[in-house]
Amino acid sequence: MSGGWFTGHFWSLSVEEHFYLLLPAILVLTRRKHRLKVLSALIVLVAISLAVQLRHRSWPLIQFHSDVRLDSLFIPAIIAVFIQREAIRAWFQRVGRFWPVILAVLFVLITWTPENFGQIFGLALLMPILVLGTVLNPQSMLGRFLELPPLRFVGRISYSLYLWQQLFFVGHFHPEAATLGWLQRLPLDYLAAFACALGSYYLLEKPAMHYGHKLASRVLR
Repeated sequence: MSGGWFTGHFWSLSVEEHFYLLLPAILVLTRRKHRLKVLSALIVLVAISLAVQLRHRSWPLIQFHSDVRLDSLFIPAIIAVFIQREAIRAWFQRVGRFWPVILAVLFVLITWTPENFGQIFGLALLMPILVLGTVLNPQSMLGRFLELPPLRFVGRISYSLYLWQQLFFVGHFHPEAATLGWLQRLPLDYLAAFACALGSYYLLEKPAMHYGHKLASRVLR
């Protein structure tokens, strides 16, 4: 159990990798005028799969499966395509001004509603709208807050934090995994997680991104 705790959160990375395989294939194999239809059809299929499985299986048994999680990636993808149109972009910009309402609904969905179709699909839809609202309205209070230098820095190293977090944040979930002593207790758990994330970002992630950009520039010449 403790070993699973340290790497169990990589399920979301697996879903992300499936998305990275599917989306380029869709873009390559379908014509531009059909891409929105194909993406919309895939979202519908994911919704149907989720609804059917929830009728016969409990959420904890399926919550890590890509076929019920890809809506969280396909919905932002289709929104990214839609907002290239000026009228739709302007609509999302107006909706984004009501970010406190969206945030309140998300809070209710996360904390006070059971794990059902409405909650799961609602989160997949409202989360990207909330993020997009701050992007399209950078002068809003939430937009300015998220642009604060400390938060931007945390966002920059967020992938590295994601990789290392479970090693130190054991808490009451799996006390048998607390084998690192004080490094897994406040406040050293935060310091240790950030230290590992910084090392991972500057020693591995940034050099890898730099090499990837060089490789891509050679291919695109």
